[in-house]
Amino acid sequence: MLERSKYIEIFLDEGRDILSSLEKELLALERNPASLEAISTAIRLAHTLKGSSRMVGLVGVSNAAHGIENILEVLGSSAEDVSGDDFSLIFDVLDRISVLFESISGGEVSDLDIDFQNLEPWGLRKEEKSSEKPLEPIQKTRKKTPKRELKPLLSLELSGTDSITSQRLGDALRVRLGKLDLLMEELENATVVSRNLADHLASIGPAPLGVGGNLSAGALRVESERLEALISSARNAVVEMRLLPVSSLFNQYPRMVRDIAEELGKEVELKVEGGDLELDKHLMEDVYGSLTHLVRNALDHGVEGPDERTSRGKEKRGVITLRAYQRPGAVVVEVEDDGHGIDSDKLRSVAIKRGFLQPAEAEQMDDEALAYLLLKPGFTTRREADQLSGRGVGLDVVKNMIDSIHGTMTIKSERGQFTRFSLFLPKSYSGLKGVKVTSGGVPVVIPTLFVEKCFRITAEEFQRRDGSIPYMGERLHLVSLALILGKKVEDVFNGLEVLVLRFRERRMALAVEKIEGDGEFLLKGTGRHLEEAGASLLGITITREGIPAPVFDVRYLAERWAGLEFSCRMPLPRVKRKLRVLVVDDALTSLHVVSSFVGAMGHSVFQAHDGAEAWNMLEDYPVDLVVTDMEMPEIDGIELTRRIRRSEWLKKTPVIMISVKSQETVIGRAFEAGVNAFVPKERLSGAYLEKTIKNILPDI
Repeated sequence: MLERSKYIEIFLDEGRDILSSLEKELLALERNPASLEAISTAIRLAHTLKGSSRMVGLVGVSNAAHGIENILEVLGSSAEDVSGDDFSLIFDVLDRISVLFESISGGEVSDLDIDFQNLEPWGLRKEEKSSEKPLEPIQKTRKKTPKRELKPLLSLELSGTDSITSQRLGDALRVRLGKLDLLMEELENATVVSRNLADHLASIGPAPLGVGGNLSAGALRVESERLEALISSARNAVVEMRLLPVSSLFNQYPRMVRDIAEELGKEVELKVEGGDLELDKHLMEDVYGSLTHLVRNALDHGVEGPDERTSRGKEKRGVITLRAYQRPGAVVVEVEDDGHGIDSDKLRSVAIKRGFLQPAEAEQMDDEALAYLLLKPGFTTRREADQLSGRGVGLDVVKNMIDSIHGTMTIKSERGQFTRFSLFLPKSYSGLKGVKVTSGGVPVVIPTLFVEKCFRITAEEFQRRDGSIPYMGERLHLVSLALILGKKVEDVFNGLEVLVLRFRERRMALAVEKIEGDGEFLLKGTGRHLEEAGASLLGITITREGIPAPVFDVRYLAERWAGLEFSCRMPLPRVKRKLRVLVVDDALTSLHVVSSFVGAMGHSVFQAHDGAEAWNMLEDYPVDLVVTDMEMPEIDGIELTRRIRRSEWLKKTPVIMISVKSQETVIGRAFEAGVNAFVPKERLSGAYLEKTIKNILPDI
């Protein structure tokens, strides 16, 4: 007889994996009972569970596994004899075994005795009696999913994590996470000590240390750098050990979707994408409740019933998709359904009726903005509470949960087609990925999750655009991070560094003095010296130089951006204007002569050899002035001017036209097209052209 205690933990680990795999195969079989491969795999898994459980003395589990084997063998020989109730029976047995495993692991019970006396139609009887008191017999005639009632599934609280789910997620790691957390904390402390040592050595300089002078500060610095590299390597290893595939989380939902859909009278298929991506185990536990709520909403609010779907020309079976994919600094987890979509008209009506919006405000909001009302506390379009949807408390709790782990969520929907909730999550709890910048002489960290692009612009360009920048077809006003921090704005004669931030559908342009680079930072609470920044901070971090740096909460900035655009807009620099001038002419000599005149005035010159080339250049990057010949092939000066005037982006760009013709009708055509000045070629000179430019651009 084996010593049970010695092998029980090994068995429990194996058993949980078997239950998970068996459940997956059974769900596939329920959709396609004729799948011989799934039947064969399921029978093999049940047989393995039967043998392993008997080896460690769990006779009740062995009997249960044997019963499952018998049903599966009947299914393999005659699929039509097995119904949905029979699958529910097997799922019930698996649930009982799963609960048993957790009880054994906690030392509460020693075995399970499942009574199969009432399953005589299947010929399932216990092979031997157990001394333990049997549980309530499983009734094959039950119409609803036995044991696992829908009520606990549908009323799941988001404030906690299902203990069995937590155990399943944790078991895949096979490591005590508490020890890993402690190790990570010690490594973080060692990192701080290492950096402090490096700072002290930097202040000593190259002078020799010690009596014999054999030990120098330089040598110590080398060793200090090696120490920090080793700590960093160990820390990264711990982070990797805490990562699990997202499939560990997604695997919790096939049964849930199946059970709830059955109760609602709907046919729903669950699809999973990107399960191989990895996420911190703690984050999975935290997001489980939120994800469950979104799946539940998709089943209730999203996917239509089979009759309604058929009447709308859709497949009878609805689809819910769980999807995971990578983004810079984040893993995105999505819940999407192919159902109703969000009814914007209903949202608008409810928002007005319940005082969330004024009528005029509601009419101005687009459908995307309206969808985010669903995240406000107490907002619901349901008149009555039910078991599945509750009383309007839920999506705001999901939002708060995602906010608490420094993530964000977006909503996309198309009426009658789909609804998609996207959760943007940090990949790990151990650190926050961010971009370090300097503004107002203060180091600041911006979470990478919200940084869409970083680039540099010249002071002249910023001034010319009247304090805004072109970006992705938008005009973004630059807001000074220094002014938000209550600091003085430094001179920007040498140009500006810009971060384009994105929160949901809002883009924000933030001006900083310098972008230092990106990295991973440890987040701490805010200190008194940063109280003026208030709720705009997630916390502080300590830079490599040992300086406290605020970590900005981009969500807070987004909520107040309209006011910040007014109060903290980047002031225009005092710089002498240097124009960007596009010279257009198909005659090479004329092109070079006019370009030399413009260049002698100190302006930047760009050349195009015809109107078509000029138009392509202008679409990519606007200029301050266009000087164009009139007669050119394909697109002449007249047509080029008309296109400029029709463009929302370019219509204010001044145009000077040059031509060998000077008849009144020719000049009239030019001004009718929209030119600002006309220069006959016989009068063209550097002085004349400069005077013309100053007449139409007096502020240069």
